[in-house]
Amino acid sequence: MEEDLAVKVKSFLKIFFHLLYNSFAWAYDLVAAVVSLGKWNQWIEKTIPFIQGPDILELGHGTGHLQLFLIKRKYHPFGLDPSKQMGRITRKRILHCNHIPGLVQATSQSMPFASNSFNTVVATFPTQYIIHSSTITEILRVLKPDGNLVVLMSVLITGTSLIERVLALLYKITEQAPPPDIGYDGLLSKISPVGLKTEIHWIETPSYHLLLILAVKA
Repeated sequence: MEEDLAVKVKSFLKIFFHLLYNSFAWAYDLVAAVVSLGKWNQWIEKTIPFIQGPDILELGHGTGHLQLFLIKRKYHPFGLDPSKQMGRITRKRILHCNHIPGLVQATSQSMPFASNSFNTVVATFPTQYIIHSSTITEILRVLKPDGNLVVLMSVLITGTSLIERVLALLYKITEQAPPPDIGYDGLLSKISPVGLKTEIHWIETPSYHLLLILAVKA
């Protein structure tokens, strides 16, 4: 029975996330704020210290908050996302900052960029596309020598308030949090082909732990 429930939950989430990322993209920021207790953008901004510039490619730019963080820090960000709706939202935000958007509608398995173009490739809370072999091949191709990959994989809620405990349980049920017995070696092996030196990194606070994967192109 538990396996049947898990299958149903995964099926529901697949449909839900597809709608949220496309037809209901206008509601994405609201949902993200609710399920993170208002910390979503704070979590995303935690990737900044690991990013090297000036040329940055964000995979799955979503509603564009990391793009804005990078622009304010004088980086040259580009963004890739298969969602037309997300592209529209992000483009408006970047134009509002009097900046020219460097956005393309495409998938990470086929990036329309020249080889050796970026100092950093970054992704925050990506779906399974990030461990697809074609994605890794493309990341290696577009990174400059000694360029780095920064992936904010997931979050573990560790706060003890009632709402934080409920949220932690929700993340566990929906498999949006790393389970305590996660096989990190197995995870790294999928993002560590020849040419990438990869490691796990945790950012820990009293209320949450962020799981990052950091890699350098050899």
